[in-house]
Amino acid sequence: MNVLNGYFSKFVNVLLKIFLIPLCFVVVINSIVDIITTGNSFQYSILVLAIYILSAVFFYFLYKKGISHKKLLILILLYAVILRVIWIILVPSYPVSDFLGMYERSLLVLNGDTSMFKGTAYYARFPHMTLTVLYFTLLRFLFGEPLIPIKIFNLVFSLISVYMFYLIVKNLFKSEKKALMASFIAAIFPAFISYTSVNCSENIAMPFFLLSIYFFIQVANKSKPLYYLIFSGICLSIGNLFRMVAIIMIIAYVIYLLIYFQKNLINKGKGIALILISFAIPLLLVSSTLKALHITEYNLWKGSESKWTSILKGSNMNYGGGWNEEDANIPSKYNHEYNEVEKVCKQIVFDRLTKTPLPKVIDFYIEKYNTEWKSGDFAGTYWSKVSLEEDSFAYKLSTDFYTVANFLYFLLLLAICIGLFNKKQYLKNYAVNLIYLTLLGYIALYLIIETQTRYPFISSWIFILLPFTMNFKRKY
Repeated sequence: MNVLNGYFSKFVNVLLKIFLIPLCFVVVINSIVDIITTGNSFQYSILVLAIYILSAVFFYFLYKKGISHKKLLILILLYAVILRVIWIILVPSYPVSDFLGMYERSLLVLNGDTSMFKGTAYYARFPHMTLTVLYFTLLRFLFGEPLIPIKIFNLVFSLISVYMFYLIVKNLFKSEKKALMASFIAAIFPAFISYTSVNCSENIAMPFFLLSIYFFIQVANKSKPLYYLIFSGICLSIGNLFRMVAIIMIIAYVIYLLIYFQKNLINKGKGIALILISFAIPLLLVSSTLKALHITEYNLWKGSESKWTSILKGSNMNYGGGWNEEDANIPSKYNHEYNEVEKVCKQIVFDRLTKTPLPKVIDFYIEKYNTEWKSGDFAGTYWSKVSLEEDSFAYKLSTDFYTVANFLYFLLLLAICIGLFNKKQYLKNYAVNLIYLTLLGYIALYLIIETQTRYPFISSWIFILLPFTMNFKRKY
């Protein structure tokens, strides 16, 4: 370990302690407040927790009995399928909000209408949703009414993610037992289960993000040659087509290669080039092809509305950084003139941050951070139940499942915080710092842009990997 990466690792570690240790208390307080305000009966919460505990005991028993790891993994994957199928059946969610918009527009696209991708139409202003609309269109073409097929494919993507946790943890921590534990946690992770019935793009992007991490860690641990970074970049780019927040991981990759990669400067440069080029090519190809086919008017990464409109909403202290009509009307007020809108947004954001008393600004961002990260389901149960009748079984099950999600989330956070004191991990297992950097990046991103509690879902995989930094007394 050289001096630079040692000091940098300690700096990252301190930042995460500042963010995550208080979050543990916030999660507990949020859970208590939720129980009091909703009058949760715990009827289904207790049932689900009992099922989780019994299944954990069952799999541990099989492990101790010496069942092969391959068979145990297959059983965990089968268990993951069963949980998700049960959820899809018991919680018949219907898309709402942006999810409904993408779902309905896919029918228009199938009929040849692509006007929503042009001019100042919604998906021209926010083209990052384009691929999801086209994906729904493809499923409509193949299956007619695509709601059930979408949920089935969500299940498949989720199952792939469960398997990826096994592979990543096995490579990251060199432990078969930890890998099996990670796959089990992923199988029962409430956010993964609840979002199976939601038509969101994160379901598609998640396994590709994990594949990218897997390939990168293999290179970082020197188990694969440098050119494997090409696969990492391609997978990340594919995931980014559906959920365009991969820039955070790109930045984390570049920082890791510069600081931790045990190669000379030339090879560091090659690694960075491989990641950037392999990430950029699929994005450029897809974007230019869609424009050439006259499906879209703008590049997928830059629509007719500046990204500063999201930052503008995210800085509005009167609305907690969330969507509000005041900021949403700025583009139309300035006739959707891109440069003018961006200029106005920057000025308003600057004024808000400089003309507001500093204590109020700090309080705002603390509250914004807590809002984004305090829920263990990452709003999955909300989006699952919002289309349902409040007195229905499915609605009550979703409400109770939220309590389970927070309980499990707290345990994972607690393990992560304990792991932050394990110097063996963050000072010697360099690849762990890649995950730490990624988490810090997403924390920063969601402090800046518009507040939505579902946004951090795409980064929720981090909370399954990092608990294994905790120092286990026994060696495996």
